[in-house]
Amino acid sequence: SGQTTSLYTHAGGIKAITANGGLSLRAHTDAQQIWADQGITVQSTTDEIRIQASESITLSAGQSAIVIKGGDITFTCPGNWTVKGATHDWGSGGGQAAELRPLPDGAVTMRNWIEANHRDAEGQPMAGQKYKVHFADGSVISGVLDTQGHARIDNVPDNAVKIEYEPRTAKPESKADHASTLADAWRGKLS
Repeated sequence: SGQTTSLYTHAGGIKAITANGGLSLRAHTDAQQIWADQGITVQSTTDEIRIQASESITLSAGQSAIVIKGGDITFTCPGNWTVKGATHDWGSGGGQAAELRPLPDGAVTMRNWIEANHRDAEGQPMAGQKYKVHFADGSVISGVLDTQGHARIDNVPDNAVKIEYEPRTAKPESKADHASTLADAWRGKLS
């Protein structure tokens, strides 16, 4: 989409599923928000979950919050702060910068394409016909039409100038056609 795209369902839901690949949601130059009137579940069944930010991360619920900012972690709560574990290891200080992957350059690169649909006078597809597409920069792309007289060429230069189709070879006339042509010619002379 060159501009805004929206997906909306009045009843039911929306699912985005990739069976054998990754799923990526990106906001290249603006904020991204995920909202729900009820609960949100983030789950990884076989690996880990990472939440990374270059400046700060805030987790809040009710009146309590955990803020990770710079080299500090701040816990805020009006009630008890409870830590449970068989042992408590409080090591010396340490730190590590968040390793953030950069967003890819350019959201979408729009590429030029051209289609050809060639048919004869009766509307029949010109299957297997060779063609050449000429462009303003002097380049030429050639190919062969498919069984439907169609071709699509992606990633072409700007400004197509013309398309040329190879002349079709005439069907050889059968002896019957040649004889009927001669008969018609003689009838014209006799009348």
